[in-house]
Amino acid sequence: MNEYCLRLDARGEAGYLETDKRENVRFYERHGYAVVAQADVIGVPNWFMIRQPQRSG
Repeated sequence: MNEYCLRLDARGEAGYLETDKRENVRFYERHGYAVVAQADVIGVPNWFMIRQPQRSG
């Protein structure tokens, strides 16, 4: 995940993901993702997350 986030940052791109596991939300938050929506998909809770590019400096 660290390498993927570094590549996103180098390109100035946002990252997007969806997870249906509550325990994954904290993991992704540690990498800069934030929950932007939550919804049930076919009866299963899902979290939709975005990470804006980070600038070093």
